[in-house]
Amino acid sequence: MDLLKDQLGFIRDKKVLILGVGKISQLLVQSLNQEGVRAIFIANRTYAKAVSLAKEIDAEVISFAGWKGQLKDADIIISATSCPHILLRKEDLKDITRPRLIIDLSVPRDVEPGIRAINGITLFYLDDLDFIIQKKLTERFKEVPNALTIIEQEVDNLCIRENLAREREPALWP
Repeated sequence: MDLLKDQLGFIRDKKVLILGVGKISQLLVQSLNQEGVRAIFIANRTYAKAVSLAKEIDAEVISFAGWKGQLKDADIIISATSCPHILLRKEDLKDITRPRLIIDLSVPRDVEPGIRAINGITLFYLDDLDFIIQKKLTERFKEVPNALTIIEQEVDNLCIRENLAREREPALWP
């Protein structure tokens, strides 16, 4: 979700196409729904699984054979399938005229690398996300000294307050 917000800013007005209905997709769909995206379309080889997930959040199900028809409308495309070959090719996006964010969470990859060359398309693979996660962790670890300073100050303040209370009413303290 951080990546989506970093790349797109406001995501409530976006339409999202999700390919695959595994654990990753389930978590994504729940997060996207909580963020209030405008529409979520789900396609999966097993149609019943897509229907089951879609019912949880009132998403729309698309047959796996027809998911490419949604490419023109989707602002965000997230692929998380177990497909052994490329699903999304450069020629599938030749008629796309507005920007798209594509995230490929599949191993092996579902999205052809050449798509990165298309103007207006931003593509992230699982490897890219690992780099982003490590970067954010590094940023958080830089804040540890500040957090420790705040904790020490609060402990000191608590001790001072406790000592003052003991001085005021020593009979209440052991």
